[in-house]
Amino acid sequence: MLVGEMKMKKDKLVFVCTYNICRSRLAQAYFAELGYETKSSGVLSNFITADKIQWADRIVVMETFHKQAILNRFPHAKEKITVLNIPDIYCRGNPAFEEADFIAVLVDRMGFAGLIKGHEKLLRAVGGL
Repeated sequence: MLVGEMKMKKDKLVFVCTYNICRSRLAQAYFAELGYETKSSGVLSNFITADKIQWADRIVVMETFHKQAILNRFPHAKEKITVLNIPDIYCRGNPAFEEADFIAVLVDRMGFAGLIKGHEKLLRAVGGL
């Protein structure tokens, strides 16, 4: 394999929201399509587990209270957690919900958080953002 052909290692990502219904599942699916290893969980249902904590390189939570809920059970996970501050407005049944809008915010916040640093343009091109 030539140096130019080497693939960058992509982090294993666990996305977490409240119920694991909308935001975390959509983020999981989007980044899985881009070749990342992904999982998702909630803090009030489909609970994040010790196995997922151990498996993850990064735990990406949508809101600050998700981080606190995880740390209450798994304080050792603190260094893995990144908060994106994406509110629970992107949910099924919300007439203003647009999947493309959520993906745009997700990619922007992950780039800002440094989780996809250097890849924002590629992700925007692949995602049609």
